[in-house]
Amino acid sequence: MGSLGLAKEGTSLLAGRRKLLSMLVYLVRRDGRNLPRGELAALFWPESNESKARQSLRQALVELRDVLGEGLEVTDREVRLRPGVVELDADSFEREVDDGAYAAADVR
Repeated sequence: MGSLGLAKEGTSLLAGRRKLLSMLVYLVRRDGRNLPRGELAALFWPESNESKARQSLRQALVELRDVLGEGLEVTDREVRLRPGVVELDADSFEREVDDGAYAAADVR
């Protein structure tokens, strides 16, 4: 429906970083559950060997942490995005439709 992007107070963040934005959406959709780092590395860097995929994940997590701060919890084994740190437009749209706020949903 729209483009993939992240904005805070009208400022675009991670512009052109499609893989990082995709990973962020994946984390948001997991509703605050812990995800194994190995799973994320294999999912987002399937073409890389395990060592290279883990290095790429480390770099991606550093970049996401720069944007999300303490909202992104990272341990040596797992990654978790705290609920409510990022709101997806799709979730807001669905909530507006469910609430009968069709005009607001249409604008979104």
